[in-house]
Amino acid sequence: MPTVRFERYSRIMLDGIRHRVGILDDNDDSRAVLRFWLEMQGFDVLEYSRIEDFLRGIGQDQLDLALVDLWLPDGSGLKVPSEVGNGGGSKIPFVAVTAHAMPGVLQETTQAGFSGFVTKPLDFEELALEIRKHLPLSAI
Repeated sequence: MPTVRFERYSRIMLDGIRHRVGILDDNDDSRAVLRFWLEMQGFDVLEYSRIEDFLRGIGQDQLDLALVDLWLPDGSGLKVPSEVGNGGGSKIPFVAVTAHAMPGVLQETTQAGFSGFVTKPLDFEELALEIRKHLPLSAI
């Protein structure tokens, strides 16, 4: 696994401020790899394997960013941003993470309210760029 470091984020850790990233993915291995990499970068990580758990937890967990798999056994990840918005949840950036990068999926995710898109297998350089684009700069 490549080591992609964020200079900004090491500064955040020195200041005692850490961003919270939520992972919604039904695959245990995918969540474990993402968690390991994100924690190595200095993020707090919360994991969810079901949409229902994510929707219940998002308000209380105070996430700064969510990485969402699109194809989940309990529903479509495409609906997550709108369900969070309809439930009065906090407005956070959603990054779609999928192994099914068929033509048109990027457009679908944008229309569904996602602000970023990465494909599996993960390119950690690409993921780093997406995270940098979407985290609130005021906290950095």
